[in-house]
Amino acid sequence: MKFMESGEGYRMIIDAIRDGHKMYYRYHDRNDSISERPFNQEEQNIVADALMLLKRFEGVPQFEWLMDIDKKLYSTSQLGNNVRSVVSFQHNPYLRGMDKDYYKQIFDAIVNKQALEICYHSFGKDTKELVVSPYHLK
Repeated sequence: MKFMESGEGYRMIIDAIRDGHKMYYRYHDRNDSISERPFNQEEQNIVADALMLLKRFEGVPQFEWLMDIDKKLYSTSQLGNNVRSVVSFQHNPYLRGMDKDYYKQIFDAIVNKQALEICYHSFGKDTKELVVSPYHLK
């Protein structure tokens, strides 16, 4: 209750009503509601961080449900769509290699904005070492 009344909270005026041994609380202004209050800056930062984390899993087959949460958070948080997706998938019944460690390494490199050194061996040719800066995994 103190948090709801404080400046860090919602700055609400709460009435405490005693009825015998019971105590009831209500908004001083009957039309007030914490759900109608805009987010403060700290709350906006927390929601933005959560959205950024969720966006990283966009397209991963096991995480379709996250996109519903993502849309709800964007619509209720008044935040812009400034978080980029890291992964996208197309339906591929022959997809292989998701169980390998490469996916996680590339994903982590994108999220942490790190360059990767890759050894590429084309059939019938010499091995090439390449340094790449990954931005999106498809």
